[in-house]
Amino acid sequence: MTKKVPIPREGGNEVNDQLRYRALGPLSVQRAGRELDLGWVKQQSVLATLLVEMNRPVPVATIIEAVWHGQQMPRDARNAVQTYVSRLRRLLEPCHGVGRPHRVLVSTGSGYLLRGDPALVDLEMFERHLVTARKRHQHGDLPAAWTQLDMAFHLWQGHPFTGLDGPVVEAQRRRFADLRLTAR
Repeated sequence: MTKKVPIPREGGNEVNDQLRYRALGPLSVQRAGRELDLGWVKQQSVLATLLVEMNRPVPVATIIEAVWHGQQMPRDARNAVQTYVSRLRRLLEPCHGVGRPHRVLVSTGSGYLLRGDPALVDLEMFERHLVTARKRHQHGDLPAAWTQLDMAFHLWQGHPFTGLDGPVVEAQRRRFADLRLTAR
């Protein structure tokens, strides 16, 4: 298991700068209630790969495999990933100052890391609601268990990562479909 990296809390207006990620349907990111334009499908696939490993470093080789798996990989796939990451950085941190380190999408020794609050990711919240529902059920509090399940199911907006493909996305799609089926 890879080590999670702490989320920096200094600087900026945390409340307004918080990014909310949705993947239980089409991939989307919101800042201050506004949906961001995530760009091309390959760029979204880079973000999806980083999102499922939020706060953990992801090697460039893993990103390349996730984005171009089963497809003709460009000779400059590493440069393409760098371009997509650069665009995502501008999108996720539009007020980033020159010469300052990135806080949301950072470089690691061998790849990249997406920092964020897991409580602002629908994938994470779905799982948290299921865990809480299970605990409430075990303690005999059926109304609270149903409320948690209802909250979990309301997070779904379609198939996870609608419109994206690749091994990382497919594995997550199956995983969450299984969790949803078990919860039902």
